[in-house]
Amino acid sequence: MALRASRSTPCINLTNEKLQHNFNQHVFKMEQEEYKREEINWSYVEFIDNQDVLDLIEKKPGGIIALLDEACMFPKSTHETFAQKMYQTYKGHKRFSKPKLARTDFTINHYAGDVTYQADQFLDKNKDCSFLTSVSTGMSIRQGVLEAIGISCAGYPTKRTFDEFFDRFGMLVPDVLDGVDEKSACIAICNRMGLKGYQIGKTKRFLTAGQMAELDARRAEVLANAARRIQRQI
Repeated sequence: MALRASRSTPCINLTNEKLQHNFNQHVFKMEQEEYKREEINWSYVEFIDNQDVLDLIEKKPGGIIALLDEACMFPKSTHETFAQKMYQTYKGHKRFSKPKLARTDFTINHYAGDVTYQADQFLDKNKDCSFLTSVSTGMSIRQGVLEAIGISCAGYPTKRTFDEFFDRFGMLVPDVLDGVDEKSACIAICNRMGLKGYQIGKTKRFLTAGQMAELDARRAEVLANAARRIQRQI
């Protein structure tokens, strides 16, 4: 069931789409592209790319905003002619649909779900430099957070280069570090600490959720024991 847009808050759905697109680019695409570059074992996490929604709304030429600007240039344009132009232009577009029995309404399949708009609002609102209105400020944000949690749990939220990892946690296995390279040292550290499911890439070590905290706790314990030994000798 599509939500019906209100007049109260201009541009929120479009803003949410842009925010969600940037979120997808950084959290999903860039993260998984790094996994590919590092050649680690990874099951690709599917996510919805909403670039086609942004193109539908704001692409120049051909987007809804461009059609709206064009309609506003002609004094005889009405919301009926504007709606008919959209129905013709976007017929068959998977993100655009005409509700049954509608004369001027149209529905956009946003990232967060379907929202139905009224064409009769648009010509008047465009004169005030306003566009899409929404009844659902946080819809796409909530959905994006849920997907982010999914990829974070399934992926490797903590990553460090071999030298960074070695410098911080080498003290945990001092007996096996002589004469080994940093990559081998990282493997030795993870194995000695009993970590499971970590990944070794080409230049970085990837840890699953919670493993960094476990290593930091072990490191703090080693430092505390060393401090106590020093104190006893003073």
